[in-house]
Parts: sequence; C-alpha cells; structure tokens
Amino acid sequence: MKIKIARHAAKSLEKIPAETRMAILTSIKGLETEPFPPPPKGKRLVGMKPATYRLRVGDYRVFYREMESDLVILSVINRKDLETEIKKMK
Repeated sequence: MKIKIARHAAKSLEKIPAETRMAILTSIKGLETEPFPPPPKGKRLVGMKPATYRLRVGDYRVFYREMESDLVILSVINRKDLETEIKKMK
C-alpha cells in the first residue's frame, strides 16, 4: 500500500524531536508491508466512520485511514492530547 501524509500530520511531525520523529517515520514506513499491525502496537478505533486505526509509537499515536488503495496518515499526536484529538475526529 502507498502511504500519504496529510498536511496536519506533516506539521505535527515537524514539531516532534528528531530522534522520536525518525522512530515514528520508521513505524509509518512499516505500514506499507503490514498496514494493520496487531495490538498493542496497532488498533482499530471503535465508533469511527470511516474505519480509523491507531499506531502506537512510544508516547505518540499515529492515526490513519485506508482510502481506496492508500493509507492516509491523519495526525500524529502525543498521548497526553489523545482525548481532545479523538473528539475532533468524530
């Protein structure tokens, strides 16, 4: 699958420290071969239409959706901001 990063996610990535950003980008790259990793690293979010998935990378969460034959990275956030971001996505 091809991975696309939304503008909002790209801006969020720019604000993350370089070492952590590289770990996140490596995990995102891994989605090409395994788009839906098993828990606890990956998880489908309940109650989200269309289906939205979460990828856990340290203290950060990567939210993404499958659109046609692509995976679109919607946002990358610190877990402390998780509740606020999920409410925005619904």
